[in-house]
Amino acid sequence: MNEYNDEKNLDLTNEEIIEEQEVRAEETESLEAESTASESIEAAEAETEGFNPEPQPVYNGFEQPEKTTVILTDERKTGNSFLKRAAAVAAGVVVLAASVSTGCGIGSYLYKNGGVVAASGSDISLGTSSGEELPIIYTANYNSVSEVFKAVEASVVNISITVSTTNIWNQTYEATGSGSGIIYKVDGDDVYIVTNNHVVDGASSVAISITGEEQIFATLVGKDAENDLAVIKVSKQALNDAGITEVKAVEFVSTDSVEIGETVLAIGNALGTGKSVTMGIISAKDKSISIDGKNLVVLQTDAAINPGNSGGALVNLDGQVIGINTAKTGSSTVEGTGYAIPSYTAVTIIDQLIEKGTVEKPYLGVVCFTITDNFRQMYNIDITGVFVQEVNSGSAAEKAGIRATDIITAVDGTAVTSQADLQSIIASHSVGDSITISFVRNGRESMEVTAVLENYNEF
Repeated sequence: MNEYNDEKNLDLTNEEIIEEQEVRAEETESLEAESTASESIEAAEAETEGFNPEPQPVYNGFEQPEKTTVILTDERKTGNSFLKRAAAVAAGVVVLAASVSTGCGIGSYLYKNGGVVAASGSDISLGTSSGEELPIIYTANYNSVSEVFKAVEASVVNISITVSTTNIWNQTYEATGSGSGIIYKVDGDDVYIVTNNHVVDGASSVAISITGEEQIFATLVGKDAENDLAVIKVSKQALNDAGITEVKAVEFVSTDSVEIGETVLAIGNALGTGKSVTMGIISAKDKSISIDGKNLVVLQTDAAINPGNSGGALVNLDGQVIGINTAKTGSSTVEGTGYAIPSYTAVTIIDQLIEKGTVEKPYLGVVCFTITDNFRQMYNIDITGVFVQEVNSGSAAEKAGIRATDIITAVDGTAVTSQADLQSIIASHSVGDSITISFVRNGRESMEVTAVLENYNEF
């Protein structure tokens, strides 16, 4: 007789004890079977996930979704008290009572960089039950997300564009689109607005609106396709004529101090229906993504970034811009994976675009790939270098006489063993520099030409 029966069933007959033990044995076997089945299902799902292709980032310019579905979550059924607690956690907001030791009043406190901070901007001292004082890591300027949005809203603009395009019958027509922009600088009568290059690229006309009522036509100042940035401008007088009497540039701050887990807001013209705000955290810093053949180093956030948000602001709880929203992972199986160009990258480029109208990037104009061992064996060649797959029309390479199927082996006497080598050498030069390119043609003829590097952003 087991211990359970000794203590709990002293008055049971032997038959009853045996019957109960048999019932418990059956229940144990049933639980073990369910556990084994669950583990098998989890293992199968994990194995299946290994075959899923990695989703790729896509720009969030002016493309509109075919259908928008609004789904009410189950949490709404659990009562207001749960929703309030969930909202507080999502916002990084917690109400403190006994731990506040100064007379700043009861209110909301914000989590940032792993610490608790005063939302009111007042200096406070937080303590524990043992009397130990906790450090204040950060003091926010606003009491709520609503206040941050109100402070930044007028500095984020809606962008509307018109693009000339053709249909399958080769008929030309005008298409419209939308995006977002950020007022970066006001200089005299000029109001400079930064956005994404893919928002305004190819547009026949661009207009901006601050309130959603007016439409002010803008002119292109300059663009940098490689970093997906562009600057447009409008006149302050045109804004005044439209009833906009106050124009405010938003503050851009370095993202060096941005912490993973920090609360951020994405503000922009989502879905082209006017300004809105979403909230999340910084999920990753210095994230490398490849999009449309370009490599970008970005901030990753789970704040919702939707079509029309491109060019809008990613701001911290002080209402300062730390990034420019540009893309999200384009897969129905992925949620909360958006990307923003860091402000430390953007500001340098924006200033160059305002000053010069362009960002000078040396450009040879070839599409190529590294010669591998497999390539050598396949074509029976013994050459180290990069294979030129395509030469871009009007480029420095075409003008110098480089052709597709040539194999570049050196630049200015420095051996080129990979595509990365060639890119690094080109990037070390300036626009207008002359370089000597050594290459092999037809697999056997060694040749040498001089090319004058041109500006990538003029193509």
